[in-house]
Amino acid sequence: MDFFGKNIWVNAPEFPGGLTWLNSSPLTISKLKGKVVLMDFWTYSCINCQRTLLYLKKWWEKYSKNGLVLIGVHSPEFEFEKDPKNVRQALEKYEVTWPVVLDNDMQIWDSYSNHWWPAKYLVDKDGKIIYTHFGEGNYIETEIKIQEALKDTGFQVDNKLVSGEDSTNFSQNQTPELYFGSLRGYVENIPQDISIQEDRIYTIGKWRQEAQYLQHSNESKDLDDLVILNYRAKKVFLVMESENLPAGRQVDPIKVYITLDGVGLTGENAGDNIDFDKEGRSFVEVKFSTLYNLVSTPTFGDHTLRISTTSNKLRLFAFTFGG
Repeated sequence: MDFFGKNIWVNAPEFPGGLTWLNSSPLTISKLKGKVVLMDFWTYSCINCQRTLLYLKKWWEKYSKNGLVLIGVHSPEFEFEKDPKNVRQALEKYEVTWPVVLDNDMQIWDSYSNHWWPAKYLVDKDGKIIYTHFGEGNYIETEIKIQEALKDTGFQVDNKLVSGEDSTNFSQNQTPELYFGSLRGYVENIPQDISIQEDRIYTIGKWRQEAQYLQHSNESKDLDDLVILNYRAKKVFLVMESENLPAGRQVDPIKVYITLDGVGLTGENAGDNIDFDKEGRSFVEVKFSTLYNLVSTPTFGDHTLRISTTSNKLRLFAFTFGG
């Protein structure tokens, strides 16, 4: 089945049994008939999904007492997002209190023929999909559809909208999402920092490319091994983690140093996750497998980003950008 479109009116596929649910006991479409269900397909390290959470929180707070059931279908993009401990930590970090089902084998994803993060499916009181939206945006339209479905079910709903203006963090001219793993990305190792093209990832030194990530393969005393990127955007995000360790062992934080256009970041262009050491060098401390905000410049433009570390446990997954 292909659910691409605004108004569908087909039966929503049932949730498979045996899946792990967080913030709730297991739910089923059949037992939710008589209520309105909004399903949000997401994965916690996706910046597009994270930006949508603000609106989901508003809708959950206002409409959950009026018959809306919000369900986060967590369909992981990367292996580390399959770990329930990581998802629980993400739910706490992003204040997600509604039910979340761990779709680690993409069973729900496949049954809905879904292809996007985030993706929203609105299910009416009879268990039929009546509206879909893929990607960010259309928050006001989505909220109006929620209100209409709740009214059709017989619930009293205040017509005031809580979505506010649709925010946008994307520019048509910005660098596209870039992956480090061999399955979807291309990384070129070069002898020195010369003649690099825009929107391509380059490395200097010892790095090892795996299917989903690039790993620094040298435990060094200096910061000579580099990842280099020429990009166009205002904001830069990078999904990173520390190499998985045997159960029970603490993951030591990894310091990843960042420069922009050949110099360290400052308070004016540093991302939310940047810190500074005693020498004034800008770095991000990787403690958790997730997305980190590295750069946030005041204006949109072209820049050169360089990333370095001394640790041989650093894994890099994907760059995303904001306008």
